[in-house]
Amino acid sequence: MKQDKDGSEQRTVKENSRESLIEKFGPVANLNLHHDSRQRLVEIAQWFDRFHYEELKQTKGHVFHKAISNLISMVYIDNIYEPKTKAAKTLKKLYERYFELNRDSNITLIKLKNTLSEEYAKPKDIKKGKISTEGKKWSNDDLKPLQDYHWVIQTMEKLDGISREETKSGVKKK
Repeated sequence: MKQDKDGSEQRTVKENSRESLIEKFGPVANLNLHHDSRQRLVEIAQWFDRFHYEELKQTKGHVFHKAISNLISMVYIDNIYEPKTKAAKTLKKLYERYFELNRDSNITLIKLKNTLSEEYAKPKDIKKGKISTEGKKWSNDDLKPLQDYHWVIQTMEKLDGISREETKSGVKKK
């Protein structure tokens, strides 16, 4: 009897996990890659969030989906998207400055936060259209939006009056 209960709990956990993945990333899509490309994708995923995924033998699907989603957003921000409003342009410059400073091994977290607080408004303030610095020191939580590439591009698009949700719902099936 206990095995049935544990089995049903495991099924519930699995279903909830699948549902949350579908909500965040959309429906399941097969990912057929060469073995060496899969290894590179694991290294890219580790670069994004500094976890050691090479030890995982199975269930790397969510890791791959997150890495691919991050890559798409990053490439789109870096190479394709041209911000139009002053706030969106400021957010892109902040994003670029954050990466410049964050990749410098000589800069401490405190120095990073101090530098950004002197040069830019906080990301969530920029989201509201406020672009002037107010001299408020940044916290670790103020850095988190800059580490979320999806948030950065969505915010820039919203600041520019672009909504992907409207585009998505405007498509009619025949």
